[in-house]
Amino acid sequence: RRHTRYWRDWSSDVCSSDLKKIISNDKNSSPVFPSLGINLQKQILEIKNYSLYSGGQLLFPSKLIDYEYYTYINNKYTLRNLKLIIGVFYGNNNYFGNESRLTQNYKNFGLQMGYEYEIIKDKFFLQSDFVSGYTSLSNLIIGGAYKFTKHLLFSTGFQIPNDNNNSKIGLIFELTLL
Repeated sequence: RRHTRYWRDWSSDVCSSDLKKIISNDKNSSPVFPSLGINLQKQILEIKNYSLYSGGQLLFPSKLIDYEYYTYINNKYTLRNLKLIIGVFYGNNNYFGNESRLTQNYKNFGLQMGYEYEIIKDKFFLQSDFVSGYTSLSNLIIGGAYKFTKHLLFSTGFQIPNDNNNSKIGLIFELTLL
């Protein structure tokens, strides 16, 4: 969701930092709450080294009335081995919580940005992602990714929470089927 890698651009992954939403400490409830989600992404424009993407995610957790959504528009600029991404997003409170994403006047809007630097062609990448705001999803993540096969990617990174949010410093591990 917040990753900037060119084959996903924040569209379809779930990070380990998202697990707090589905894991419960309540002894009277089941430990995991599955959800059904739909992810869409479309490249709108491509001119030389510039691309414009739009996408979104719609999740239906345990109750259909508690749906969560997140939409975005991202700009991507490619310069040799470096990809720079910056965009804006909009999400409801079920997705992010009640905290502000940008300012109190634009509570449901936020900024997202990142980079990807290819070290070994189509194999190993350095990357960083940032999501603005004061929610548990508002973090800076710095790490790397290794592409085992054409369709299997392993990513790891260090999560640094933005000021005044309830997220924790931690390590991110992710295995993605492309």
